[in-house]
Amino acid sequence: MTIDINTTFIGGYVSDTMSYSDAANFTNGIPSDTNDVAVSASARYGIRAYDDSSTNINSFNINNGHTKSIGSDVNGVAQYLQLSFSDATDGELNLSGSGTTYIESNYAKAINVNNAGSGVEATDTPSTYLTGEGNTSTLVQCEDGIVGLGWREEEVFETDELKVNAGTVLIGRKVTKTDGSSPVEVTINNGVIKSKSSLKLIDGNGGRVIMLDGDLSQMDAESTMVYMYNDGTITDAYIGSAGGLDLETGNGEIQINSDLVYDGGYIRDLYERISDVTIYSSSGINDTTNIRMGVDRKFAIENVSDSVVSSNDDGKGVTITVYKMKTSN
Repeated sequence: MTIDINTTFIGGYVSDTMSYSDAANFTNGIPSDTNDVAVSASARYGIRAYDDSSTNINSFNINNGHTKSIGSDVNGVAQYLQLSFSDATDGELNLSGSGTTYIESNYAKAINVNNAGSGVEATDTPSTYLTGEGNTSTLVQCEDGIVGLGWREEEVFETDELKVNAGTVLIGRKVTKTDGSSPVEVTINNGVIKSKSSLKLIDGNGGRVIMLDGDLSQMDAESTMVYMYNDGTITDAYIGSAGGLDLETGNGEIQINSDLVYDGGYIRDLYERISDVTIYSSSGINDTTNIRMGVDRKFAIENVSDSVVSSNDDGKGVTITVYKMKTSN
């Protein structure tokens, strides 16, 4: 979609070079309702934090090549550029710059993070911080970038859905759907998600999901590796041939609230964190080397194929018994 920009921030042409509220820093005056706003790649300065949430713009676009900061951190306190897209036709927030960014986005229909700078992976420090409420969809596809969604303590971020195609997304404790309570619906094709909030993994086709805290109300791990560092629950669990559930890092009990449907991926639970589980395999389990459970763990694999009843040692002192108990799911 082509966006017709109404006004562009260029900065540096008045004494207050980073002011969002000074018309001289824009090509066509300060943004007004329904405007499409851009930040020029060649802007001389970044934008100081400012509350413009009373103006309902149509879109906000940080152009590719922009390297300056938007908002800031002052003595450990985040200062945000506050934007509103309430009742907008498009309601888009498009981020393609590489500078450190702090934006509070309210009621955007689509947030697209195409570039987010580098951040610091070792300390889980984002280069782009997003907060705000009422957002419909968030797409992150930034190679090597780190994006924080409500990542700082007590910050809130609402989005009904999150899709990650590349980059790292850090999810704070108060990230939910726009109803304020339900877990965000997540699709991941590549990249990494680290979450302190509960999630609903509706489509995992690659990458990794690391649960630092919270539960999974759905875990569709077709080709995604899922790690749970905390105690928690998993519901509606599916592991595909290239997916997996790894519980060998972290501690605390894992409760699986439904049967786990297994199609050849990995299950790692050497420290017996799963309280009990029944594993269904629609294709039969002839090679159980991918399943490693603790020495004293008792569990059943209900093989719904026509394979014979069998048992197998996983190489770590655990005998896995395959029970033919069902003929169909």
